[in-house]
Parts: sequence; structure tokens; C-alpha cells
Amino acid sequence: MKAIYVICSIVLVFGFVGCKNDSATEQSTTEQPASSDPVQSAETQRDTRPVSDGHDYNFLTHKILYFNTVMGAGTAENDPKKGDWLHLNKDGTYQAGRQKEKTYTGQWSYAHDAQLLFLRPDSKNYKMSEWKVMASETVIVLVGTQTYGNNSIQIQCLKVDSLP
Repeated sequence: MKAIYVICSIVLVFGFVGCKNDSATEQSTTEQPASSDPVQSAETQRDTRPVSDGHDYNFLTHKILYFNTVMGAGTAENDPKKGDWLHLNKDGTYQAGRQKEKTYTGQWSYAHDAQLLFLRPDSKNYKMSEWKVMASETVIVLVGTQTYGNNSIQIQCLKVDSLP
């Protein structure tokens, strides 16, 4: 009878050791190096994700997003204003402008599950931004997030074929 207890104990010990090694291996392969700057690490995670990521983003890329209404923007020259526009390309790049003039370019990515749009301008004169996206057939609403300090801004974008 003692032999059964000894055998069961040995099987349990090996079972626990085997499970612990698998989870440690899994953690080490999925973990990324920690960054001291949480904004930088969040930015790095978003930049490495491909734009398509298996989803169709035509609702963002099909037309130009014309800023019809902007609420909560600051006084800085590069803050979004009514009449600004954003054109997201399928290749992950974008152009932005004010009225009919193109002012800067950059790269974008979209986190499908969180419905977050990340914009990274090529010019240092413009800030990176992150936006919660709410979309319909003709309108997209962008709500700023706290990540880059634009959480007080909401933009109603009309989907247009060309600039007015």
C-alpha cells in the first residue's frame, strides 16, 4: 500500500515540475524587454503591428477624413482645427493638412480589438497621438486618449472624396 502512495507522489512531483517549466518557457518567449518609459513601450508595441493585421480597414482608408467639428483643442498651432484633414493610406502611411494644403506626413496603425488609431508624424513639429475610433458609413468620431495628452479632444470627421 505504501508503494502506491510513493508512486502517486512521484507522478505528482514530476507533473508539477513539468508544468512549471512549460509556463516559464512560454513566459520567456512572449515577454518583451521592459522599457523605463511606459509611453515609449506602448509606442513600440503599436509600431510593430502590421496595418492590415488580418482585418479590412477600408472604413479608415477609403476616403479623406475631413475635420468637420473639433471640440476641446488647445491653442497650439499644430492642434487639430475645423477644416483640417487626414488621409490614411492602406500601406500604413498618411498625409495630413489644413484647408487645401498638405502640412505633414507620417505612419499610422490601428488596434482592431481596442479600436485605437495611432498616428506617428514624420516631422518632430507634430505630436504623436492616439484616438479611440467610432465609425459609421459617413462619419468617424475620433476621441483622444490620455496616452499622449489629447484626451480632451474630440473630432467629428466627414468621409469625403476630395477636399471642399
